Amino acid sequence: MSGTKIPVEKPLRVLYMGSRSRLSTTPLNILLDHGVQVCGLMVAAPQARRHRTEINSVFPEAVPLDTFSIPSGENPIEAAHSRRIPVYEIGNMTGSTVKETISACKADVIFASCYPLRFPEDILEMPTFGCFNLHPALLPKFRGPDPLFWIFYYGVRQTGVTVHRMTKRIDAGDMVAQSAWTIENGLSEKNLLAHCAEAGGRLFIEVLTALGKGHLVSRPQDKKQSSYFSWPDQRDRVITPERSAQWAYNFINGIGKRIEPLEFQGDGCRYRVKEAIDYTASGTLNSPTFTEDDHLWIQCNPGLLHITGFRTSNPGL
Repeated sequence: MSGTKIPVEKPLRVLYMGSRSRLSTTPLNILLDHGVQVCGLMVAAPQARRHRTEINSVFPEAVPLDTFSIPSGENPIEAAHSRRIPVYEIGNMTGSTVKETISACKADVIFASCYPLRFPEDILEMPTFGCFNLHPALLPKFRGPDPLFWIFYYGVRQTGVTVHRMTKRIDAGDMVAQSAWTIENGLSEKNLLAHCAEAGGRLFIEVLTALGKGHLVSRPQDKKQSSYFSWPDQRDRVITPERSAQWAYNFINGIGKRIEPLEFQGDGCRYRVKEAIDYTASGTLNSPTFTEDDHLWIQCNPGLLHITGFRTSNPGL
């Protein structure tokens, strides 16, 4: 283990990097509610215009009441503007203007949460105390861009959040804080994400406090225990009766509200999954499946799963 041993006599300045997500917004609000000096917010530009954007200032603007907007709980820009914190939209991290702006913020620390752009090495070295990322999983396991999907996919029961130092290698830096808990049966991704965001915000406060006192401890990740997963594709969203009913119930409840559809394949049929109703761990059917209107009962291994959905003859539809 290694530790930062530089005591600080004044409040640390934090530059915050995030996106339009609860995992970014809740930790930022926790920092602000604790009186942390956030000197700027940087959010990634939408994918469609990143190629033509380096950095733009984002100013408060009046939005008509009948206009669709991002919910306040998922909008860090609204939180920053309410505290008169400058906001910048970033298209890439390699341009000279981005680097000059970050340097001008004179941040002691950079905190990132759900920020999708990779940091160049010279930016990682800018803050006095370094750059730290909030990852919604128990590192070194489930490195990668979409850990919550894979946590549900593999039926993990123990999960949590990790704050780690940012390095050139994604999600591989030394860990400085971690919080763990048990996933309840039937938990949704939305609720798990909210838990991760709250716990992550508290960890940011712990890290900042330890830095200010000069005793932050860093712990290297165990490479033998590490795992990395990229973005899932439609093959990963297929449910088959070879898996247990409990796994299928938790998987559907976990990520079934995403835009990308889940599909059941079995007994020569394909069904677009709408909702997991319930399951029994040891129930049995007289046939592999039974249907009634839009309800489907599936004999799993083991257990009996009850879902709603509709039959489709086209793969992936």
